[in-house]
Amino acid sequence: MSAESPDYTPHTTGVIRLPSLGLEFELMSDIDAGPAHNVWSSLPGEPGTCDVAAHRSGPFRHLGHLRAGDEVFVGLTTVGDGVLRRYVVTGPPAIFPEYHPVLSPWRKELFDRLGIPGPAVHVPSYCRLLLQTCSSREGLEDPDDNSHRIVVFAELHEVETREVA
Repeated sequence: MSAESPDYTPHTTGVIRLPSLGLEFELMSDIDAGPAHNVWSSLPGEPGTCDVAAHRSGPFRHLGHLRAGDEVFVGLTTVGDGVLRRYVVTGPPAIFPEYHPVLSPWRKELFDRLGIPGPAVHVPSYCRLLLQTCSSREGLEDPDDNSHRIVVFAELHEVETREVA
């Protein structure tokens, strides 16, 4: 069954931890149920960009408080090896214009603007995490304006030895 099916029930696919914010969430199979891994992006720890998105009214409402050096732990239980990956945030959150649909196959325009390779025929040498949520223009608090994205990048630093619970 797919998320479009009326009988679809979202399920837990892993975990994301943001220790500097004191937050931990289950990763879900559907963004309407919580933070979700974009199935079209890399798995945590694999070469390329692992994309995790959530609604700003929920778990990622504090995403803009992450800073360079903050740790983010991500692990999937439904695919991959089920261990946590430790990423470190590389810079302050950025706000970009234009709404990019959450969980679209790939946000090529965003990656092009940032100079980040999109889907390519070669395997990238980096392992990056992209956290994103919708935002209003320039981060202003307007619940009816989802025209922008708050984006945080982090780089893979190590694999935790414990498995995702």
